Amino acid sequence: MRLVFPTGGQSPFGADQWQAALGFGGNVKLPDLGRGVTFAPYARYFYGFNEGTGVTTKRRWDFFPSVTVTLNQSWFLDFWPSRA
Repeated sequence: MRLVFPTGGQSPFGADQWQAALGFGGNVKLPDLGRGVTFAPYARYFYGFNEGTGVTTKRRWDFFPSVTVTLNQSWFLDFWPSRA
């Protein structure tokens, strides 16, 4: 759960409204693929409320399809990491 305070007025500096964001995701480890691949999808839905005059209510989905490829015990590649 993420709570965003009204900041900066209208776009692009802020949303000028309160926002709550619920997130959900998981991890899937594929040890037989190469030296190991982990797929960790994460989704978050922003819902704005208490809109001001002339402000569009915020509704937005964010998707983070994070994939980690293990190269050896000390090295890995991380694609699309979540910035939650």
